[in-house]
Amino acid sequence: MIAFNILVTETAETHNIPISTAAFRVIKEIEEYRKIIGLKELSRLAVQIYTMNETLGRKNNAVMVLLNLQYRGVTEDQILNVYKFFEEYGRGMPSGFKQVQNAPYIFKQ
Repeated sequence: MIAFNILVTETAETHNIPISTAAFRVIKEIEEYRKIIGLKELSRLAVQIYTMNETLGRKNNAVMVLLNLQYRGVTEDQILNVYKFFEEYGRGMPSGFKQVQNAPYIFKQ
């Protein structure tokens, strides 16, 4: 309360206004500050939710593809072999690269 009184007094002196007007002004400024902080927090949370939705959406797609492959008879080991192949040889490959098209060995039994 002491801090509020000091702030009201300083505001009254700075703007050459009555104490009652200064008190009202300080209260309004505090309310505006709270709104701004609230809006910043809402904005931060909205960005966080968007990022999580994007990340989870991609992971959900990946899981669906893996389940679809397994449903079609592709084993976990075969999926891992493809993953390892692209980790080792796939960096910088243009789309439709011949080595990938002619690589049935990545689905070895």
